[in-house]
Formats: sequence, C-alpha cells, structure tokens
Amino acid sequence: MELSLYKQMNAGVFLNWKKRHKAFQLAKEATTIILGSDCHNMDTRHANIAEGRIVLAKRFGEAFLQKTDRLTREVLQ
Repeated sequence: MELSLYKQMNAGVFLNWKKRHKAFQLAKEATTIILGSDCHNMDTRHANIAEGRIVLAKRFGEAFLQKTDRLTREVLQ
C-alpha cells in the first residue's frame, strides 16, 4: 500500500515576518501544499487564508495557488 504525503501549511506562517522566509523555502520544496488557517475561533485566532493567499500569489504566482486548490479538493473528496 502506498500513501501520498502532503505538506499542510497554515496561512499565518506566511504573514509572520520572522517565520516567512523558512515557510517560503518549505513551500517551494514541496511544490504543492495544502493551505490551512489554524482558525480555532473568530476572537483570538481568526481565519487568515485570504491574506495568506495574497502573499503566496505574490511570491509564487497564481499557478501555485491553482495547484494548491486542486490538491486540496482532491484530498477532501
């Protein structure tokens, strides 16, 4: 039995100036990621996927986001 391994990264790491350089390296190595929000509630840990997508599009381009969206849909089905 062979199982695929996917890298899930939370959008907040791309918004954090101290962590973002390493996060970019990891995302580039993975070539495709599953983007999460780490949103546990709307008061202290709000959803930030939209902001993370903007940063990723600027860094890697729209094609990277399309691959990310496609992989996420496949995994969730």
